[in-house]
Amino acid sequence: MSKIDVKTEGKILKSSEVKNDNSQARKRESAKSGKSHDNDYVAEDKKKPDSKKMKLWKKILLIVLAFILITVIIAFAYIAYVVHGAEKINTDNLYSILSESSVIYDDQGNKIDSIYATENRTNINYKDLPKNLKDAFISIEDKTFWKHHGFNYVRILGAIKDSLSSGRVSGTSTITQQLARNIFLKESKSERSIKRKIIEAYYTVIIEKNMSKKQILEAYLNTIYLGNNSNGVEAASQAYFSKGVSELNLVESAALAALPKAPTEYAYVRFVNLSDAQTYDDDHILHKTTSGAYILNDAGLDRVHLCLKLMREQNKISQKEYEEAVKVPLKDVINPNFSLTSSKSAYFNDYVIEEVVNDFAKKYNLSKSQAREKIYDGGLKIYSTLDSQAQSVIETEFSNNNNFPSPIDMSRNAEGNFIDKNGNVALYNYSNYFDKAGNYILNSDEAWENDDGSITLAAGKKLNFYDTSVNGKADISVEFKSMFINSGGELYVISGGFVNIPQGEKKKDKDGNTTISAKFVRESKNWFNKNDDGTISISANAYTLNQQVVQPQAAMTIVDVNTGAVKAMVGGRNTEGRDLFNRASSPRQPGSAIKPIGVYAPALQQSADEAKSGRKHNFRDLSIDKQGSKYWGDYLTSGSVIIDEPTRIDGKDWPKNFDKSYMGPIDLKTALALSRNTTSVKTYFQVGGDYCMQMLEKFGITTIVKDGEINDNNPSAIALGGMAKGISPLELTNAYSAFANGGLVHKTHAYSQVKDRKGKVILENKSDAGSRVLGEDVAFIMNKILQYSVTSGFGGPAALPGVPVGAKTGTTNDDMDIWCAGITPSYAAALWIGNDVAVSLSQSSRAASVLWGQIMRQIQKAYNGSFPSQPSDVISIGDNYFVKGTETGLSSKDKIKSEFDKKESIVVNICKDSGMLATPWCTHIVRTTFEKGTEDKIPKTYCPIHNKDTKKYPLAPGTAAPEQNEEKPEVDDHDKPEQPSNPEGSGD
Repeated sequence: MSKIDVKTEGKILKSSEVKNDNSQARKRESAKSGKSHDNDYVAEDKKKPDSKKMKLWKKILLIVLAFILITVIIAFAYIAYVVHGAEKINTDNLYSILSESSVIYDDQGNKIDSIYATENRTNINYKDLPKNLKDAFISIEDKTFWKHHGFNYVRILGAIKDSLSSGRVSGTSTITQQLARNIFLKESKSERSIKRKIIEAYYTVIIEKNMSKKQILEAYLNTIYLGNNSNGVEAASQAYFSKGVSELNLVESAALAALPKAPTEYAYVRFVNLSDAQTYDDDHILHKTTSGAYILNDAGLDRVHLCLKLMREQNKISQKEYEEAVKVPLKDVINPNFSLTSSKSAYFNDYVIEEVVNDFAKKYNLSKSQAREKIYDGGLKIYSTLDSQAQSVIETEFSNNNNFPSPIDMSRNAEGNFIDKNGNVALYNYSNYFDKAGNYILNSDEAWENDDGSITLAAGKKLNFYDTSVNGKADISVEFKSMFINSGGELYVISGGFVNIPQGEKKKDKDGNTTISAKFVRESKNWFNKNDDGTISISANAYTLNQQVVQPQAAMTIVDVNTGAVKAMVGGRNTEGRDLFNRASSPRQPGSAIKPIGVYAPALQQSADEAKSGRKHNFRDLSIDKQGSKYWGDYLTSGSVIIDEPTRIDGKDWPKNFDKSYMGPIDLKTALALSRNTTSVKTYFQVGGDYCMQMLEKFGITTIVKDGEINDNNPSAIALGGMAKGISPLELTNAYSAFANGGLVHKTHAYSQVKDRKGKVILENKSDAGSRVLGEDVAFIMNKILQYSVTSGFGGPAALPGVPVGAKTGTTNDDMDIWCAGITPSYAAALWIGNDVAVSLSQSSRAASVLWGQIMRQIQKAYNGSFPSQPSDVISIGDNYFVKGTETGLSSKDKIKSEFDKKESIVVNICKDSGMLATPWCTHIVRTTFEKGTEDKIPKTYCPIHNKDTKKYPLAPGTAAPEQNEEKPEVDDHDKPEQPSNPEGSGD
């Protein structure tokens, strides 16, 4: 059919248009007549596009709805699962949950310390919380607190909206949410997991349901961490303001409310070393101590002002109150309680904690870190062995500088640094290398900038470089050498520090120099500065120095002689902090304090054993002296005669006595009491070095070095105390306890038992039976000898009124270390005094024995008990005691002395200052023995320094007489003492 055009109402229609028009007409007619013509157009209806699209969108919608429904169901199922698995909480016992710090008690059950990971708390009632304090926290932390039911939905939506632009979600937690997190989710509160958020919300609902708003706010203010080791507003109020929370004013309240956002960063008080304190102005220094200073930290001041502003906007305070408050300087508000804010040096507490950690880990098969976590957070009760009164006495006496000798300045180089005998720098002068801002200045030959911008630090100069490893990767540790500061007449030592250069930013060259990368130097522009003179300085924020420590230092331990319980321990003086270097458990050369356990007790025990087995001791002539094998008797005993005379060993006259003189024939008891070095070495050779070392090990000395180039298998170490490592005050103390308890050494321990929070004993330290070192007979005799050292020897200042005391002093070469170790019937104690670096002391061991006695006389329990009674197999002859059977073969000391003085030697008085024959006016006289045949070594003329009668006491030709300023004293030569006025000296 061809297309036909049709005219209609003036239009020309195409055939297709006519068709559509006819179709519409038929539909109208069909509607009127009731007849249908749909069959003619079925094909067109089936292909209708709108119907198809509608069905597609319905399917998509159903799928989306189904997905949402499934997601919601899964979410609710997950929430239900998490909530079901969450630990059940009971808000009724909320405060019992908070009591999780472990507590240390002394031997009387008194609390002496709390140990905790993060929480130190004192709870307070709601009625004692001032209105300003409550308003301050609510204004800045949760302004709708009184209205909401645990969640601030407006704040949550606002935070989500902000996150769309910033990419971060700001804090939305209400006070109730924070409380739930702080109490019930402490272990996981730093997690960002959905599970933790669900549990937090669940606990929030429970808290809101079971607690009133007042109870919630009270609990929150008692639990929130506010820096400076303070949990809760009461602890923080005492720490920052030295007052109770009920006394806080508006500004103080706002200051506390400003802290929760960043308690560590905003903490208003910080303790810094004295060197770091120099970088602060006077307005920021709150208080100085001997080792540092408390600094005002105003980093949170803006937030304090924000809190006050919010309180004004929420009509909590008036405009006038606001204006007055923001004008108050922070320094006028902060008044720290330094006894709370300071980190007291708790040497004993740290020691007992470490012992408990080790025992806990061993018993329960845990790592040390796991055991430590249990102890710090487990609410344990640790019953220690501490005698608090004894500990307090030591700490008090240690804090008094007048009780200690002074360091003697070593030689100095042109820069004022201390140098050793070889001219090497031993201690750098702090003031020469740090400016007032704390910048560490390096000379041009110590550091230089390279062409690429990197900086090279020279090896062998002021900095040390050590190869180390961090997280399994190689690194270089850049460290300062030891330095000193003179302040207030006291010498302080800084034992180095670290330059905080990150791993991977430094490397060594073939010469050992360390180069810091140019990249790090550029990115840390305020760390390294190039000065006008070409030198380079390291700024104060780039390094960390160790604590300044006053010199000399000291350490003392006290042990119960019958149990091995540690009753007191102080490992340093005028120090602050925890986990410090503990000198009480660290070895130092013991000097003559080793003689009782290294030589004389072994000698007596060896001979006692020989006598009981029917053998006599085999004395040997070692060709080192005149005595040889004579005069000792049949055994080594308290009464054995030992000739104090020159000995020649390895081609040299060695050893020397402290007074450079010799006393001739003396008994063993006197040799120990007067600390003669020659007699100790001679006894060592007669006993045998191997036996002496074995006995030292039985005494519990663990630091003996047997092998290697430097070892202790020699008389210098065992007989005189010049050991490779030394002996710790704790081990020396416990070794001496054997002289007080019949010859036993117990294992030292610092706690008796540990209980969990339910009262169950989980660790117990029962006193052991002790290991036998000496027979009861030998222990009794050694006890008597040590008592003689106090009554007639150098231990005199250690005496206690009404109580028998035994003691032995010790001094190392150049007076580097001085000791006093001794016993009472109940306590053994050892005191060490010395410098942390190789600097001599102004006094010898007498100063140690004076302080030992001064301390022990104040300790009540040192007077308890009595020494063991005399065993049946011990006899006394004259003023000496013997194990039965060892008293044979002895010679008369006086007879030997007479014979020895007549035939073997000449004794003269020498002036120590001039080295010439002494006059009646000489103040330091040494009685000196010269062997027959060495008369030519005796001076022929008299001292020119003190001589006031040159006719009677002629001088050497050409020597001028001293000025005659004093009258001649009315004293004859024979009135001069045979011993010098101060018998102490190097080698005692």
